[in-house]
Amino acid sequence: EWVTSITTLARLDAAQLGDSQSVISRLKSRHRTTARVCDRRSGAPPVTDHNHDQYLRTSAFRHGLSNATQLQAHLPNVRVIRVSRQTIHNRLHRFNLNARRPLQATALTP
Repeated sequence: EWVTSITTLARLDAAQLGDSQSVISRLKSRHRTTARVCDRRSGAPPVTDHNHDQYLRTSAFRHGLSNATQLQAHLPNVRVIRVSRQTIHNRLHRFNLNARRPLQATALTP
């Protein structure tokens, strides 16, 4: 009886939303397992968590003229993870910070 009421409920939801019953049941199943119904993200899982991102932000503020490669070299001394230069650049961009690039100019001779 309980199973038929769930099936009936899924049919009613599908009819009201204009989706098929399989879509509704898949969303319910996803909500039961992950507590979310949004689509799963594609790609690799994030390397850094919130604490790593905050540490990266703080060290970018402390070493204001450092570029992403220098921040990358400093990170393994404190944290165990290995983070690419591009990831550091992306995280700083998320905080509206710029990873500084070294100036490339021709040397002036007297």
